[in-house]
Amino acid sequence: TVGGQTISIIGNNLFNACSGIDEARGIPIFNKYQNIKSVTISEGIKEIESGDPNNTPTAPFLYIGLDVDENGNGVIKHTLEVKFSDKESNTNDGSLKIIGDYSFAYNSIDSISIPRSVEKIGVSSFVTFFEISSLEFEGATDDTQTGRSLLKYIGKQAFAGADSLNNTKITSLAIPASVTYIGD
Repeated sequence: TVGGQTISIIGNNLFNACSGIDEARGIPIFNKYQNIKSVTISEGIKEIESGDPNNTPTAPFLYIGLDVDENGNGVIKHTLEVKFSDKESNTNDGSLKIIGDYSFAYNSIDSISIPRSVEKIGVSSFVTFFEISSLEFEGATDDTQTGRSLLKYIGKQAFAGADSLNNTKITSLAIPASVTYIGD
């Protein structure tokens, strides 16, 4: 709640750590948001909006924890911890339903645990230049009505690395039985 108003959608450019491009060097210019170390998505947030696929810098959480070295190469300043406050909840009412396209793109995220309430993970939602070591879908193996994952859609390259899926440390993954679409 902000100013007495309940927030249910996180919009674009909320914490975009890229404030522009250094035209002379052709590299991103980072701002104060690159210092964020942890993001907690609170109960009541139902959607994290999609970024514009033709303009990735419009995503809600972008380039956090990254920097550019003197040669213009992306380097990890620190990893970003992403937490979902309702991931252990047995109710799916009022919980996060949609993680939009590019919403956490190009962050250095080490592990992700997707809440059971999420129904859609958009295109390139967690695409990264760096390795993801742990990915879990809450309720993926739970057969009970209240505990199973509601996930139906995983968009194209949702968890891809810059070098495709070869850029991951994930060795096993349980996909929820509820999933009906997985992008290329």
